[in-house]
Amino acid sequence: MFWIRPTPICCARGVKEFDRSKPLLLSLVLQKKTANGEPYYDVYALTEYLQTLGEYPFFKGTALLEKSGRMKAFFPKESFLSYASYSSIQQLVQHVNDGNIDEILKLPGACRDCVAADATIMSALIKLEALKASTLPVSDDGKLKGVVEKDDLVARVVIALAGEDKANDPREKKRPRNASPQS
Repeated sequence: MFWIRPTPICCARGVKEFDRSKPLLLSLVLQKKTANGEPYYDVYALTEYLQTLGEYPFFKGTALLEKSGRMKAFFPKESFLSYASYSSIQQLVQHVNDGNIDEILKLPGACRDCVAADATIMSALIKLEALKASTLPVSDDGKLKGVVEKDDLVARVVIALAGEDKANDPREKKRPRNASPQS
């Protein structure tokens, strides 16, 4: 049986700080406030951020977290980028600032699903296929641990199957050192 290996996610404060070798999830914390007690997320800033992130292939989606770090919702990249205009993102930002997870989950593309950190590749692939998703977050007891991507999981299965086939393929058996190859 093969187990998933979640890809660690990159967290950074500015676009120039991203580790482009790792998938990136934008995390938004529900009911986050500024030092003045004002709502933290601004529609204009988040719109600009999404337009910038959307250009990068390593951006995989957006996780909505409680202050404790527990994941409450996820938007795959494709879904979240559809909110990248000012008019589309206003409602989402309001719900995030208010901490209204029930309303967020009603928005197109939002899901609560994630893959458990101890899941098998097959169970992760089944979940990804059922949701028609290419990426899902991985959580351990509600805490975000990384992401899994369908393409990576399929590649691991194919490589594993090819390895098994090689072991049973008579053409792959080792020849004695002094034996010449047969034509």
